[in-house]
Amino acid sequence: VTSIGNYAFSDWAGFTSITLDTACSIGDRAFNSCTNLKKFTVENKDLKLGNYVLSCCTALEEVTLPFAGESFEKAEANKATNLSSVLFGYYVYNKIYGNGIPNSLKKITITGGTIIPDNVFSGFELVEDIVLPNTIVKICNNAFNGCKSLTNKDMIPESVTEIGEYAFRNCAGLKDINL
Repeated sequence: VTSIGNYAFSDWAGFTSITLDTACSIGDRAFNSCTNLKKFTVENKDLKLGNYVLSCCTALEEVTLPFAGESFEKAEANKATNLSSVLFGYYVYNKIYGNGIPNSLKKITITGGTIIPDNVFSGFELVEDIVLPNTIVKICNNAFNGCKSLTNKDMIPESVTEIGEYAFRNCAGLKDINL
C-alpha cells in the first residue's frame, strides 16, 4: 500500500493494531474513530501524514513513528508541527478547547531522525514514556514542554549534543534524568 485516502478506515472498530512498513501517504483522518485501536506503528521513513490521522482513537496506548513530525523532511529541518495536531487534532467541548490526545496513550517511540523539533511533543501530558533512538543529536526548544507524566530517566540518548530552551519545562514526573 502506497496511499491511504482521507477517512479510509474511519469508524472501523475492527483494528487493534496497525503496522505500516512501506513508503506511504496517509490521508486526513484515515483512521478516525478506530475506537479499539491500541497500537499504531509506521516503520518506513518515506511517510507523509495527513491531518488528524488518529483522531478519536480513544483506546490508543502506543505509537511508533520513524521520525518526530508529519514528514521526515520537516522533522529534520525543525519545521515539524506539534504531533498532537498532526495525529489527533483538537476539540471544543462546552467552550473548552483541548488537544485530542487520547488519555490512554502512554508510550511513543521514535525510531529514526537526528532532531526532535521545536514543540513537537509539547502538551502530551499523560504520556509516560517517549523512547528516542541513538541517532538523535539535537532536542529543540520546548520539545517536551508540558509532558507532565514522563518518568523515563534514560530518555535522552547518549548521541544528544544539544538541548534547546525549555525543552523539558513542566515535566513534573521526570524526577531524575541521565545526561
